[in-house]
Amino acid sequence: MVTQGQPSTAHRRPGQDGRALLRRIATDLAVMLADGGEASADLAVLRDQTALFGPVASTPTAWRLLADTDDRTLPSLRSPRAQAREAAWLQAAEHGEGISAVHTAGRVLPGLVLDLDATLITCHSEKSVAP
Repeated sequence: MVTQGQPSTAHRRPGQDGRALLRRIATDLAVMLADGGEASADLAVLRDQTALFGPVASTPTAWRLLADTDDRTLPSLRSPRAQAREAAWLQAAEHGEGISAVHTAGRVLPGLVLDLDATLITCHSEKSVAP
């Protein structure tokens, strides 16, 4: 669980604003998804373009945010998500562009479709001297 909107102090630098850090990590994930990324490891594409995106969260940092998000945290994401959605629709309207339909499974789905699919897997090694 993300404690009162703050990441664990173990992952913050001294003087770093925890809420701002959470927002930045969530923004990195949203940009990665909008760019066509399908897994948190795809953040590497953004990290490779520092001049454009600035510092981008590491894959382990993004995983910690996702793993710490629980049912009590999700309601706090509704307002920022609604604001981002409103901004996207306003920008599309300003440019006179609609969002094209998506063709899937023999059906046409009008509007914007975000396909979020994830499986969390815990891995452990019993090796005492792993390479």
